[in-house]
Amino acid sequence: MDVKQIQYFIEVSNTGSFTAAAKQLYISVPGLVKSMDRLEAELGVALFVRMRSGVTLTPAGQAFARYAPGYIRQH
Repeated sequence: MDVKQIQYFIEVSNTGSFTAAAKQLYISVPGLVKSMDRLEAELGVALFVRMRSGVTLTPAGQAFARYAPGYIRQH
C-alpha cells in the first residue's frame, strides 16, 4: 500500500465513481481500477460495492476511509 493508492481511494470514495475520480486524478480509468484492485487484494477486503451507477463503500471501505486521511498526513 502506498500513498498514491490511498489518494486514489479517497478520490473514488469522494466522487462515488471511478470515471469521475480518474478525470480528477488525470489518470486512466483502467489504471485506477487496477490500482484499487491491488489495494483491495493487499488489504484482503473489498472496499467498494461496484454498480453500473457508480461505487459505494463497503463497511470495510468506510472504516478505511476514516483511516486514510491520517495516513496521508503522516506520509
